[in-house]
Amino acid sequence: MRSFSRLLGILAISVGSGLPRPQPLHAQNTPITITGRVTNDAGAPLPLASVYIETLGLGAQTADDGRYQLVVPAARVHGQQVALGVRAIGFRNMSSLI
Repeated sequence: MRSFSRLLGILAISVGSGLPRPQPLHAQNTPITITGRVTNDAGAPLPLASVYIETLGLGAQTADDGRYQLVVPAARVHGQQVALGVRAIGFRNMSSLI
């Protein structure tokens, strides 16, 4: 079974909410959008990988270019750290705190 070599090299994660400047998560009234791209060790995109935040019951699947988007509803944003996980056939599951 292959593995993701470096989680930070595999997951390019950007968090944005459309606000002009960053604010603490608990101070926001708008949904949080988490986007990124899942790739293999060689940098090739991994389509159909599962990207999820288990504690919030949210998940998405990567597109052909490895990109994904998760939208966290404003009512579920409480300033907590959560684990963003990735599953792909033939690779070990990985997660990273965001």
